[in-house]
Amino acid sequence: MNPFHFQFVPSPHPLGSPQFPMLPLEPPNSIHFGKIEMFVNTSENCRILLILQRQYIFFWLYILFHFFKLNKELEMLMMIKDGKVSLEDVKHGSNETYLPGFQEYLQDIRVNIESQ
Repeated sequence: MNPFHFQFVPSPHPLGSPQFPMLPLEPPNSIHFGKIEMFVNTSENCRILLILQRQYIFFWLYILFHFFKLNKELEMLMMIKDGKVSLEDVKHGSNETYLPGFQEYLQDIRVNIESQ
């Protein structure tokens, strides 16, 4: 009969000098390269995203600008048609500052006011 009720298990470390934990070997360079490549890809994606966002904003600003410009042109043409502003006022300018600019704009795009 065995007088001991437990089994003797030797300790994992010898009782001699303390052992330092074994450091892992240096990882292969490809892992570092992969991390750098991932960072470069991420920064490139961010750069592309910023460029696309800027182009999107400029696109909508362009659309809004032309919408308001066309809206102003339509208002001017309706004022001329309704007789609120005479054709001579548009041709020769008046007290309102936007009328000569509108006349220059129509000349730039080669539109005859009478045909409108």
